[in-house]
Amino acid sequence: MRLSLWMLTLSLLALAGCRSTPPESGGNMGFPAAGNIRCLVKKVKEDARTVHWKWSFVGERNWTRFENSAQSATVTGSYPLNSPDHVGGTNVFEFDLVVERVAGSETELRVETILHASTAAGSRSAETLEMQRAPLNALVTIHQTKEDILRLPAEMHLASVGKRKIILKITE
Repeated sequence: MRLSLWMLTLSLLALAGCRSTPPESGGNMGFPAAGNIRCLVKKVKEDARTVHWKWSFVGERNWTRFENSAQSATVTGSYPLNSPDHVGGTNVFEFDLVVERVAGSETELRVETILHASTAAGSRSAETLEMQRAPLNALVTIHQTKEDILRLPAEMHLASVGKRKIILKITE
């Protein structure tokens, strides 16, 4: 009886440890494997006057420089996590796109992009665009709508506002 319980326990432990995960998915904490970055996507708000989407990123390294304009954002200056030779930077950052109709106008849109990191100052950029008269959801197209694991370096076409592309570049 003792031997049977021992064998059953070992069998259960072996089965519990035999879960297969894709190599790019990384470890238990949600870190992607080396050379990859995890992208999480959330629609924050979408109605007749506002479209707001957020992309969150978790990397297997830290980045130190975050630059943003109304059309593109760039994340650079990477180094390995727990590096004894570097301080600062973060492996987690977010990019927001907020498109709103300008009050009193049916053709003007305010486009704001926000790039912010967990340990670094954020960067905002905004501009007003003259667009055709159309429903907001016809003028804003979101291209990156699902969670993904991306290989570094990555260049993502996150969205379009009219013919304007919203691009995020992340270096290796």
